[in-house]
Amino acid sequence: MKIYLNFFCLLLLLSCQKKNEYSSIKIIGHAGNGLENSASFYHDNSKESIELALSYEGCDGVEVDVQLSKNGTTWLYHDTHLESQTKQNGCISTSSDEILNKTYYKSLNKEKLFQLLHISKSSLINKCVFLDLRHYNYCEENYIETALMINQIKNFILYHPNTEINVITNYTDWLKELKSLDVNIFYSIENQFDKSLFDFPEIESCVFKNKQVSKNDIDYCRQKGKKIAIFEVRSPKSIKEALEKYPDYIISDDLKSCIIEKY
Repeated sequence: MKIYLNFFCLLLLLSCQKKNEYSSIKIIGHAGNGLENSASFYHDNSKESIELALSYEGCDGVEVDVQLSKNGTTWLYHDTHLESQTKQNGCISTSSDEILNKTYYKSLNKEKLFQLLHISKSSLINKCVFLDLRHYNYCEENYIETALMINQIKNFILYHPNTEINVITNYTDWLKELKSLDVNIFYSIENQFDKSLFDFPEIESCVFKNKQVSKNDIDYCRQKGKKIAIFEVRSPKSIKEALEKYPDYIISDDLKSCIIEKY
């Protein structure tokens, strides 16, 4: 009996150590409950996927992909063209709200396209959200109007006063305008880590693919007062690797597994 008790105490101690070890890392659902993950149940960026992710104990928030419609409203959609995931053609930026309101994903559950400002206020209280802002219209090959996007983000901030709001962009022309808002700006890095990135004062924080950044890189960023989020964290191996790098945020495609591994 004493042996079993000692074994139980050892497991409890190890569990507590693990919990404390990763306690500062926030776990974020990628595009809701995961992108390109068959176990995510619902299509990425859908209302259902977002609500499911936020219902998990241990989930600190969600990342969503934000695109501007022809009417200047913000919709959640990952790909550049509608035909890749729906029966509609064109782009979000060339489609009216009337059309988008009638557009459904080609997924099993046929979820509707969802607007950013329709995310429940109560579901994001004391949570954080990453808004991956899309700045380019691939159908007409031009850039999205800055003022329209900034205005929509302002409205989102006003509607969610008790939410940590982070924006992701790699479009430098938006940095000045975004700095005027009460948000944290994460610059999306497409290449390998480079210390010279931090020579630019506009870059406050960064988002990297998991494979692009090492623990030493993240330690360097922290010394410079920068925050780091990493994504493309899907497999059990990549989840463990990501946690051991100690970023500020992990944007995971397998949210439940990431939460379990953290705790």
